[in-house]
Parts: sequence; structure tokens; C-alpha cells
Amino acid sequence: MRGYEWRRALGALALSILAFGASVHAQDDDGSVVAAYQLYDQAIQTDNPEDAFIYAELAYDRALKEWGQENIQTGYLAANYAELLVIEKEFSKAIDVYGVCTDVLSGHLPEAAIDLANCHGALGNLNWQEGDDDAARKSFLVVIELIAYAPEDAYMRSLAADAYLLLAVDAVPGTIRLRAPNKDESYRFERTKDYVLTGLPFIVESYGEVSDEVALAYQLLATYYEFARDWPASQEYYKRAHSIYYDRYGSEDERTRNMYGRARYVNYQDADLEWTAVKGDEERDEIRREQKMRFVEGDDCFEDRIDGIWVRSCVIKAPIPSYPSVAGRKGQFGFAEVRYDIMEDGTVENAYVYTSWPKDAWDDILIEAIEDRKYTPPVTENSEPSAMPGRRSWFLFQLMG
Repeated sequence: MRGYEWRRALGALALSILAFGASVHAQDDDGSVVAAYQLYDQAIQTDNPEDAFIYAELAYDRALKEWGQENIQTGYLAANYAELLVIEKEFSKAIDVYGVCTDVLSGHLPEAAIDLANCHGALGNLNWQEGDDDAARKSFLVVIELIAYAPEDAYMRSLAADAYLLLAVDAVPGTIRLRAPNKDESYRFERTKDYVLTGLPFIVESYGEVSDEVALAYQLLATYYEFARDWPASQEYYKRAHSIYYDRYGSEDERTRNMYGRARYVNYQDADLEWTAVKGDEERDEIRREQKMRFVEGDDCFEDRIDGIWVRSCVIKAPIPSYPSVAGRKGQFGFAEVRYDIMEDGTVENAYVYTSWPKDAWDDILIEAIEDRKYTPPVTENSEPSAMPGRRSWFLFQLMG
């Protein structure tokens, strides 16, 4: 999410400062709000963050005493000081001061609508960070309500983008299970869908079509449709998320792999659902062509084409991975792709799970089974010893009968 920056002029206070004079020195401080703010402004102009923090706090404290919480400028100064508290990582105090900002500015609508949304957005992010989900949710809902005051303002729309996306994330049930969701989970998934679909225009406008935020929105929609058992829609949105991650981070990034795996999983659920190519499929096909496996002398021997040379090996021992007991009790379906190297002596090294679903459910048993494999020492077509790097094996787990 974006960082919340204070971006509004301080209205009448700025005019007061101009009338007050071009400059003021600490020794000339007359104890007023205006003097404290001008000292803060001078610290900003001279790139002095320590003094800026001191005088922002001083201006805020004086405003509370001199003007009280009825004055709109007190709200502006609260927002100004709260932002510096966030920079200093004083999050608990920042929450309190942003709370003052929202209390003050809520009495000055519609004039302060955008500024109020800014304070609520920042307050929502801080409460989310501090683990107070209920308070965060309330602030984000206020941001959405405030859109009506300035629906065309770009900054207001960017605040709405964050609010909708975080509300959608918050609504997703915390535990994902392979069964029909219960009543509460169904309600929460519906809210996730509604927040994403309503907020998507704001999110795209604010972050761009090829962004992590849009990819997350597509992923949330895919999750909703998966639990609604709408496999075509779920696959489509997983593919959209995959496409964005592929463009931004490449085929090896974990996010890219996860979205590809989820799309494949959804595809397996519907026998009538065709698999249409996604970004990276051509790359995967090329790898398969480069490392084309052709079986010889039955299913126990094979050849891989490595750097243009055929390398041959045979299986001596290939233990079958056991179905995990916990997953078995849940009746869980799953799959994984494991990558590994066959060394010159026929042993296996460098095994790792490239992608899997459910994530981490099968990793230990697969690595154990793969590393326990034994092959004949690989040799080239000229009978020279050779390793066989980059082997790939797919595993599908499903209870039968």
C-alpha cells in the first residue's frame, strides 16, 4: 500500500503565517500556534528533521490549548504531527493524534472531506499494523463513505483504492479449507467479492493495470469464485494475477508460481474446463523440448536432451511418496512439482519443491522420497559420464475409492 503523506495546505493558518512575517527565530517565539508552525516550516525548508518534529509537536499542542478541537486548523496540525510520528515509528502515539484529526475534521464537512479521508486512511493502516482489525475496518469504511464528497478527486480516489482493497483482504476467512464454506465464511467471501468489484476501478486507476495491487484484487476474486465452485471464473482471475506477476517478476518468482499452480488446480476440478495458454507456457514447452524425455527399454529408463546431447539413465529405486496423514484425514486433493539434479553417480541432490498446493503440505514427504531415489550413473550417447540437472517431476495427490 502507498504511504500516507500529508498533502493539504493548512488553509487559513498558512495565510496567518504569511501575515506574521517572513521569518521567526526560536528566541523570538511568542508562544503562539503560528510562531511554532513557522519554526516547523523553517526546519522543513532547511532540511532539519529533528527541529521539524519538535516544532510540529509544539504547534499541535498549542493548537489544542489555544484553539481547541472545534477549529479546523487543529485538525490539520494533528495530521501534520501524526505523519511525523509515523516517520519516527511512534505508532501508538500516531494513532492517538490521527484520532484527534478525525474528531476535529469530521465537524467540518464537506470542506475537510479529503483531509478527513486522509486521516482515516492513515489511521486504518496503523490500526491494521497494530492488530486492531475492528478499528481499521471502521476507518476504511469511513473513507468509502467520504468518496461521495469528492468523487472525482484523484487523491480521494487513491484513498478509496486502498480502503476497498484492505477491506477485501480483511473479509477473507482466515482459514481456507477444501469444503463448502459455512454461513459466516460465505458471507465474508461475498463481502470480499463486493469490495473488490466496487473498488477495482479505483485500484486500477491508482496503481495501474500491471501492479501488485491489481494482481491481489484478481487473486481475491479468484479465491471467491473458487469457493463458489465457479471454476471457469476462478481460473480466469488466477490467470490474470499470474500474468501480472509474470510481467513484473518473471516465471521463477514465488507469486508467479503460486498463481500458476492455483490456476492449474482449478482447471483439474472441472473436467470440461479447457486449459488455455498463459504467459510462460511457451517457455515451459521450450524447456520440455530441450530436456525432452524419451523412454527406452521400458518405463524404467529414459533419456534427456541436455545442451544438445542425449544423456541416458535408468531407475534403480524410486520410492512412492506417502499420502500425508493429516491431509488424508481431510480428504485433501493436492499437487506439487519437484525439481532436482541426478548426479554422475546416480544419486539425487538439490531437490526442492518448485510449486505446490496446498502450500507446504507435501514438501517434506516429497523431498524425502526424491532424495531417496537411485538411478544408474547417467551417460551420454558417447558413453561419457554426465550429470542430469534440472529434472522435474509432477505429483498428484488424491484419495481414491
